[in-house]
Amino acid sequence: MLSKQPTYGVDYIAGDALFMHTDDSMLSDGISFFESMEESTGFGKLVGIDGKEPGHVVYVVGEGKGLEATVEGIVPSNLSKFFDNKHCLVIRRTPNGVDMTAIQQGFKYGVSLLGNPYDYSGIFGKLVDILTPLEGIFPFIRRWPVPLHWPGARFCSAYVADIYKHTDRYAGEPIFKKWNITRISPSVLWEEFQWEPINYDVGILRNICTKFTLRRPT
Repeated sequence: MLSKQPTYGVDYIAGDALFMHTDDSMLSDGISFFESMEESTGFGKLVGIDGKEPGHVVYVVGEGKGLEATVEGIVPSNLSKFFDNKHCLVIRRTPNGVDMTAIQQGFKYGVSLLGNPYDYSGIFGKLVDILTPLEGIFPFIRRWPVPLHWPGARFCSAYVADIYKHTDRYAGEPIFKKWNITRISPSVLWEEFQWEPINYDVGILRNICTKFTLRRPT
């Protein structure tokens, strides 16, 4: 457990996305492995674990509270389960120009999807995409729903991306013109959404909400 909990309003705010990798989770490791085949983000280099990619994404709605798509479906989240897990690496990203209107619109839409199922079949379809060259050969495929997608279902990053897409502020972002929501993996969301720059100078518990210290790229 952390000796100092991340402070709401300082280390993370409503409207943030929390990207994470859990070292003791086979699911997180599996997602990280296949994501590294799709698009390397440099996520692991920030904290000296090169090669690791984010395995989960949560949308922040308030102090210690979030919304997430889990294997149990789309549910409210208590962020302490991540902050208290010594094996869980968490890095916050704040959207460029986030304002109260975008936060309120995102919250309203995110809540409207509570209870929807996890997109197990979409995860399998995404895996098929990664293991075949078609998406690279025919980029327009990225604008189609992922193979085997179950209508209304979302996996974690697709859910968070969908929240941002349903705000006036971010609906026109290039990522949503290039990718169908159901295809947006954690690595794609990390790389292609318009985030504020990571602050490398503040160190522990700013962009990164664990015991690690951010490392500036060389």
